[in-house]
Amino acid sequence: MRSTFVVALRTRTAVLRIADLADLRAVDTPLRVFAAVFLTAFRAFPAAFFAALRTVFSAFSASVLDFFLRSAAWARA
Repeated sequence: MRSTFVVALRTRTAVLRIADLADLRAVDTPLRVFAAVFLTAFRAFPAAFFAALRTVFSAFSASVLDFFLRSAAWARA
């Protein structure tokens, strides 16, 4: 629990540093903000970043699989 909090705190600090370095007034699209946060998280903690990404994709694929299985069951009924 403590290590998760420390990683989150460090990631937040890294994102704030990037925000301080880059003038956010020059960032004109949400996509660029997302890209800056994405790259910051990847550079700061690659292992934690990939673990989080794997969790998100795992949850997403499980929900998609569930949807198709329910659709197939509904089509058979």
